[in-house]
Amino acid sequence: MNLRIATGFLLLVYSLILMSIEFQYGQEHVRPYFTDLQGSVFLYGINTSFTAFLLLACALLFFISSTLLSSPVQKWFCYSQIFIFTYMGLDDRFLIHEMIGRVLHKNDAWTLLIMGGLEVVFLLFLGKFFSMPRKIQTLLVTAAGLFALMVYVDVRGAEDGFMRLSLEDLLKSWSVFFLFLYAYSYMQIYALKQVKTD
Repeated sequence: MNLRIATGFLLLVYSLILMSIEFQYGQEHVRPYFTDLQGSVFLYGINTSFTAFLLLACALLFFISSTLLSSPVQKWFCYSQIFIFTYMGLDDRFLIHEMIGRVLHKNDAWTLLIMGGLEVVFLLFLGKFFSMPRKIQTLLVTAAGLFALMVYVDVRGAEDGFMRLSLEDLLKSWSVFFLFLYAYSYMQIYALKQVKTD
């Protein structure tokens, strides 16, 4: 079975398990799995561990690509993605945006918006997004769409709304999963293809 399909299937099963916990028992029983990495419950913070791992894995895949590519523009694009995904992975684990928000006395969402804006600039000007293969474009648009839905649920959903916690955090997980597929596909299509032709 294709590794990406198998991983997606496991993520689907994982999502259904966590959603069923919230559906049956409520937010207080599922919250430990979606919260940060401190606590005594078995698998406490598993969702944060999973997404932080995938984001840092994205950075690693772009690092590998940067060592294989010869084009300076592609190398710089890979460096930009290493920066973005390393920050996102560390932020997911250590909540850097919240610390910055407290220090600057600003809403911490601004940090995330700035990073999102930087990623758009990197994709358009270094990554040549509109010239990328349709597969990569689709993965990125899907990830962005899922992330936008997550933000909508976070902003508009009632704090104790039905299935709110599962929807918000699992939308993030699926968004990160598609970002991982993007990084993996970029390495396959650009970096490994170049190695085969050299």
